[in-house]
Amino acid sequence: MSTPQRQPTYFTNAEGRRLVHVPLSNHPGHFVAEADAFDDTRRRIGTNCPLFLRGDGKGRSYVATCLPGDRYAHHQFARLLLNCPKGYRARFLSDDRLNLLPENMRVERARYALKDCTWLGRDSQTTCGEDLPKGD
Repeated sequence: MSTPQRQPTYFTNAEGRRLVHVPLSNHPGHFVAEADAFDDTRRRIGTNCPLFLRGDGKGRSYVATCLPGDRYAHHQFARLLLNCPKGYRARFLSDDRLNLLPENMRVERARYALKDCTWLGRDSQTTCGEDLPKGD
């Protein structure tokens, strides 16, 4: 007997924003995201990729997924949701890593550029709505 798969629940909050609660495959809880951004991301990466909670080894957890054709590598779903270009990462503004709304995240340049591994420092940050350079 197989366990029924839990489905995302779409709803509109008090401010009229269309949001989605998405269950995790390995955790009884769920994360919240904007419905349009979630749907766009799932279309880009494929709808059969499981979403699960993964630890970073430092006591923090984050929502992760596997991409088609890359089943052993885990990718941070927030980074995919924000469509971070190469050399950038998604950072959370609060400790709630199950809150994947844009006001809780920012896009930040990684400390080391992926292209040449030079130090970039922490001062090269941007917030979610700003234009980012295209990945190489």
